[in-house]
Formats: sequence, C-alpha cells, structure tokens
Amino acid sequence: IEKSVRKGLLFILIFWGLVAFIALAHFIFVPANEIDVFIYLAFLLFMVVALFLIIELHKKIKAGINKTFEILDESVKNKELLSKLFNHSPDAIILYNNDGEIIRANSSAINLTSFSNEELIKRTIFDLFEDCDDLLRETSEYFSINGKETFVLTKNGSKKRVLIKAHKIANEEGLFQLVFIDITERYEMRERIIEYNNLKRMASEIAHFGGCKFIPEENRIIVTDQTIEMLGLPEKEKITFSDWLNLIEDEDRRGLELRLEMLEKNHDRFIVDYQLKNKNGKNRIFIRQICELEINEEGQRIIWGAVLDITEIQRQKELLINSEKKYRTIVELAPIGLTTLDITDSYKILKNMFSSEVFSKEQLLNLNYSEVRELLDNFIIVESNNQNMTQFGSFHSEEVRAYTLKDFELDEPIEKIAEIIYNIFMTDSIVKTNLKVKNLLTNTTSILDIRIRKSFSDGKIFLVVASQDITELITAKNKLASTNKLLYNFLDAIPFIVVTLNKEGYVIFINKKGAEIIGEPIDEIIGKNWFENYLETKDAQYLNKMFVKVMNSENPYFPEKVNPIKTKKGKPIIYWYNEVILDENGKAMGTLSLGVDITDEKRKKKELNKSHKELILLKHELEKQNRKLRIARNQLAESERQLKNELLDKDKMFSLIAHDMRSPFTGLLSGLQFIAEMYDEMSDEEKKTLIQNAFHASRRIYNLLEELLEWSRLRLGKFKISPEVIKLNNVVDSVLELFENDSKRKNIELINEVAENECLFIDKQFIHGILRNLISNSLKFTPDNGSIAVKSTNHKDGFYEIDIIDTGVGVPEEIIKKFSGEEIKNIESSEGTRREKGFGLGLMLVKELVEKINGHIYIENRKEGGTKVMVFIPRDKVVDCNKN
Repeated sequence: IEKSVRKGLLFILIFWGLVAFIALAHFIFVPANEIDVFIYLAFLLFMVVALFLIIELHKKIKAGINKTFEILDESVKNKELLSKLFNHSPDAIILYNNDGEIIRANSSAINLTSFSNEELIKRTIFDLFEDCDDLLRETSEYFSINGKETFVLTKNGSKKRVLIKAHKIANEEGLFQLVFIDITERYEMRERIIEYNNLKRMASEIAHFGGCKFIPEENRIIVTDQTIEMLGLPEKEKITFSDWLNLIEDEDRRGLELRLEMLEKNHDRFIVDYQLKNKNGKNRIFIRQICELEINEEGQRIIWGAVLDITEIQRQKELLINSEKKYRTIVELAPIGLTTLDITDSYKILKNMFSSEVFSKEQLLNLNYSEVRELLDNFIIVESNNQNMTQFGSFHSEEVRAYTLKDFELDEPIEKIAEIIYNIFMTDSIVKTNLKVKNLLTNTTSILDIRIRKSFSDGKIFLVVASQDITELITAKNKLASTNKLLYNFLDAIPFIVVTLNKEGYVIFINKKGAEIIGEPIDEIIGKNWFENYLETKDAQYLNKMFVKVMNSENPYFPEKVNPIKTKKGKPIIYWYNEVILDENGKAMGTLSLGVDITDEKRKKKELNKSHKELILLKHELEKQNRKLRIARNQLAESERQLKNELLDKDKMFSLIAHDMRSPFTGLLSGLQFIAEMYDEMSDEEKKTLIQNAFHASRRIYNLLEELLEWSRLRLGKFKISPEVIKLNNVVDSVLELFENDSKRKNIELINEVAENECLFIDKQFIHGILRNLISNSLKFTPDNGSIAVKSTNHKDGFYEIDIIDTGVGVPEEIIKKFSGEEIKNIESSEGTRREKGFGLGLMLVKELVEKINGHIYIENRKEGGTKVMVFIPRDKVVDCNKN
C-alpha cells in the first residue's frame, strides 16, 4: 500500500511537471487563449483530485488494518482472562465432549475428587458421576441441568453428594461444561433435621403413625388399622404385596422394590418416600416408610415397617421450594444490581490496626490510601445477580463471582471512601451514596447509585449492596440543564413579560423583563398568587373566576386580555396572550402568558380623543374665519388621521408578533414537557432526538423574533429596505422548517418544488413574511394527512408567479371577495381543522407586503379540493443567480 501510494504521488508530480513544462513552452512560443488555459487548469484539477483520493484511500485501508489487529489483540486478551477465571474459580468445573470424555478440569475439581489432572483426563463422566447416562443424554440434547443432585466418585473410593449444573458451551460444537459443588455435609444435616422433625411429629401425632409386617415367604402383609386408613388398603384378612404396590405411583414403585431387594441382601434399615395414586381427583398423598429386616428363630425373614403420612410436610416443602424459586427469580430480574460481599477479613484487619473494636471516626478518616485499598481488596464477592453481569461487562455469574475489588478503582477522594467505611462498620443504618467506579478489566467508568446494609451470619460480616448505573442519567441531566439554561437566557432576552402559572394560580416562572416591570426580585415573585398580589381587586375577582373555569374545562382556552397590573412604579396596562399548558391526558395544568406593555399607546389614544373634541368645537366657532385657518384645520385633521394609522399599525405589529411566535413556542413547550414527563421511559436515542429538536426549536424562535423585531422597525419607518439577491429555494426551505413540528403533529407533507437556480433581487424579509403567513394559513386549514406545496413559474404577462397549493378545506367565497376589495380589514379569524386560533392579520399583512413590491395576489379554490394562492412579482425582480 505504501509503495503504491508513493508511486501514485511520484506519477502525479511527474505529470504536473510535464504539464507545467508543456504549458510554459506553449505560452512562450504560441500566444495562449482561454481554451488552452482552461484545458491546463482541468488537467491540474484532475491530478489534485487523484492525489486526494489516493491519500484518503491509504488512510482508510491503514485504519481498517489497525482495527483488525486491535480486534485480534483483544481476542487473545479475552482468552487469557477466561482461562484465568476458569482455573481460579471457587466452583469445581469439568469440560467434556459428546462421548463423556473429560477434556479439562480446574483446580477446584481436582481438589474435590482428589484425582490429579492427568488421572481425571484419562477418565470419563461414566467413571466419575452417578446418573451419568442421564446426564450425557440430557446435555447431548442441549438440555441445561440446574440444581440437580447426584454423587461423584473420589480417589479414595468414597462418594460425595454434589449439586451440578451442566450446559452446552456456546459456539463450541460437542463441548459441554459441568459445574459442581460439594453438598454432602449440608445434605446429611438436612436429612437429620428432616428425620428429627418427622420423628418429633410422629411422637406428638401418634394417630398418624401406622405399622406393617411383610413376610416375603408367604407374600402377605399384616398392617395396623391406622395403616389401612392411611393408605386406603382393602379390608380383608390377607393383603398381598401386589395389593400394596398397586397403591403406589408407577414412578415410585420400582424404587421401593429395589430398596426391599437391597434390604434382604445388606440387612440395612432404610427410609423411602413415595406417592400414592391419585384416585377420583383427590389430593395427592405422600408416605414415608421406615423398613428394617428381622430373621426369627425359625429363620423366617420378616420386614417390619413404620408408615407415616408426610403429605403436609411435602406440601410445605414444595411451597418452600417455590418460594425460593420466586425469590431467586425476583433477585435475578431486579432492575438494579444486587451483590453480597464478605467483609470479615477487612474487619479483622481494622482490629489489628487499632487496639479496640470501637473505632473512632477520626481513626478511620486518617487512614492513608494503601490502608484503605487493603480493606477494599479484602471485600470478597459472594453472590451477584444478572444486572451486575451487565454492569461489570460479564456474561456468566461465575465470572462476576471471580471478580474482586482489586479489579475496580474508586475514582473518589480518599476522605469520602473512609467516611463510607466508617458508616458501614459503625452504624446499622442503610448507607446511601454515589460512587464513580472504574472497571480495570474492561477499562470502563460508571457512576453508580449505591445502597449498602450490613448483616451478620455464622460469625461472619456481610454487606448487601444494591447498585444502579446512573451514568447516562447524570449525562442526560447535565445536557437538559444546559438546554434549560439556553431556554431561560432566551426568555430573559425577550422584551416582553413571560409568566407561567400553575393550576392554583401561583407563579412558577417569570422572566427578567417581567421582574423589572413589577419591580421585585424574581425569587420573591415566584410562589406568590398572581391574582391576589399583582391585579386590582375588581380585575382579580373576575380573572381568577375565569382562570378556575378554564382549568376545570374539558376544552381549556384562555382568551387574550387587556388589564393593568400592580407594580412598585405604578399600574401599567398589559395586553396578554395566553396559552393553556396541558398534561399527557389533555387536562389543564397551568398557563403560559406573554404580556406587552401598551400603556403609552392607551395614553396617546386618550389624548388624541380629547384633542379631537376640542377641534370640533373650534371648527364651529371659527368656521367663518379666513381660509388660512381652514387650511390649518384640514392639515391638523390629516395629522390626526396619520397618527391613528400609526397607532393601528403598532397594535397590528404587536398582534403579529404574538401570532407568529405562538406556533413555534407551543411546539417547544410541548417537546420540553414530553421530555420531563416521559424521561425514564425513553431510550437514549429518543432522548437525544427530543433534546436536539428542543434546541433547534429554540434557535428557530430566536431567529423568528429577530425577524419580527426588524419588521416592526420597518412598519414604524425606522428600517431601511435593503434588497439583495436571494435564492428562492433556500428561503422556502427556511420557512418550511419553522412549521416542521406543526406539520408532523397533523401528518401534513411540506413540499418545496422551487428550482434551485431561481433568484430574486428583493428584500429577504418581505418574501419571508409573505411565504410564512401564507403557509401558516394553509397549515391551519389543511386536515390531517394532507399536503402543502410551493411552486414557481415565469408568467406570460411579465410577472414571476409563486404558488402555494394545499389540500385543505378551501376559502369561503365571501372572504375571497373581501380580499379582492377594500373590505380586507374586516376579515375575521376562523378556527383551523384542530381549532387553531388566529388574529385575522395574515391575509392583511400579505396583501400589504405584495403591494409594496408592486405585485398582486389572487386566491382561488381548486376543483379537486384545497386552495391555490398565487403571488405575482414583477419580472424585473428576477435576476441571474451567478451575477452579483
């Protein structure tokens, strides 16, 4: 690869030199024209691209080879680790094949059987285990044996009772693993306890004890009345052995027969349990029988037996087993990690460090790092559930039990670790903490939420540790905090009051501008009742009653209102735009209000009305005076009209701001509300997507606010119109992006069919405002699963035509007539297909904008359904995209 790259680079350099030489010679001897220069430049560009491709290809191939070697190295390390875990496992493990031949055994298996590794490998499981045929048959059918008891043969000829678990090793053809532990002493102790309890119950409940006498030579059994009643034997003088056996379940009968045969040979007493046949659907009956052989003086063999009904004992035993299974299942399926640690050795180390068992807090906090590390390294993992296997990166419980705390590193200050050790040893309460833990074997770091409780058993000290990996939760909280900070900064930058009330009318959020107008710190405002503290008594009673009604309504809607508020500096008049916040069930849980201070506008209107009245009186008094005074009056009237228009423009401007900001604000709030309520149920990918959507929505709202503020300056005559060359396709894309969330909620497809090479020389805000309002109207009146398309064409009458075509409900003919005439200012807003609210300003604004660029606009209802809005722009606005 390296040689090929060098050759390619050398070839390119030689070729470059050759082209440069030819070009130089050509330019010297023959005058060069534009075509020659273009050809030379094309050759040079081709060689640059070839150089780039060779270098990139070299990087990718080299990266792939390095990754392959990393995987191979990791595989070797994993095999070495598994080999160590196998050899040092505290459980005895044997590997064998389909023929039962032992392939490998670990040190625990060698110690338990007393055979050497070479002796074990020469044997098969037929030689080592009882029931090996059944074991081989089951494992050959890939049947996992869990918790099965059997016997294993040792070197000295004795047998030990063991508990085995066998399963096929994944991805290894014909290879099986058998894990077994010695339960001989535990089994004998259990049997003694059971026998003792049975004998105790037998003595206390003699009525449930029966006897029998079996004479093999006569093939008859003599039984007591209690036995007849207990077993349901036929009441006749002679009861045969067959009568007895017919009462026993088939699966238990052969076992009893074999034990009787062994009794006649070995003369050993035996105890056997069996189940009677279930007749007529009655409850099952379990019997325990103790038999002993006697040979009388005549040499006759007599088998004496004691019969006990152990049905209740068996039932309790089954209940206990089922309870234990349920407990094990709950522990294994628990969504948190559960670990049991033996800390007895660490406690002994502390006793050696200090003279007393009562350790002071100062002594423990003064431990150095090596002493604390020694304590932790002696914490022995006794048991661990499946959730810990996931946290530790293991696949088998044996691998987790093979871990020690030497394989982990606590990324915490030594003082914090010593504090936790003190609380563990010196208190009996649950210790709660968060720890940053690094797994040295997998080289991964996690933040765990830890709960620890100390317990004592058999002279040992144990810790039960519940842990939950909260790494992703902490990361998500940090990201959400960052997003919230960005959102709050944005709300503080808005030059309007933003107030959020809960369902009871208390303030839960207010922005910086709102606090400045009220004249109180934000911390003092939050938590107060808005109606009681910041509204006049008359307004407070009326608005509070309306607020309560809206909160309890099935279709909550809070209309816009104008009312004064009480502040430290007076009582400004505020125009409120209100939005009800809904929960996941569509129930109202509060309101979000945007307030605009219109005090100055109200004052100006009042003064204007007063001046108007005075002018009327003056008109009647001076009507017959000279012409100059009449002209002055007419000029004053004209000034009055202009002032009114300016005030109306301001009112429309503020209504427009609320109109255009409501939709993206609603989408942003809904997204953040969904994140807050459904956070724990979402996957990482869903969280990331929703947070990114919230960020993009915030950015779009900020951009929209900037545009609206610039448009307001334009309406007030403080903004200079600045035409520029714009690509219409890009402007359409930016407008459609504003309505992305609204269109997804209604499943409406937004289509941009404008060609990429069409440009206009026009003020960008004009065309952006026209498209934004028209698409907003189409989205409002288009039902779910519809579509909205934007197209363009060069009209034959010398105009450039932009069409907005939707599949909505159409426009009433009376509105089309008003739009075409002078009554457009009387158009009232209608509710959309999902009861969306509006202000009736969109069409008015669009018409004004189109007329300012010497264009015109038409609306028509399509025959196939929906509306087509045609915007005609003068052809002189169309320019070549490639020219400045």
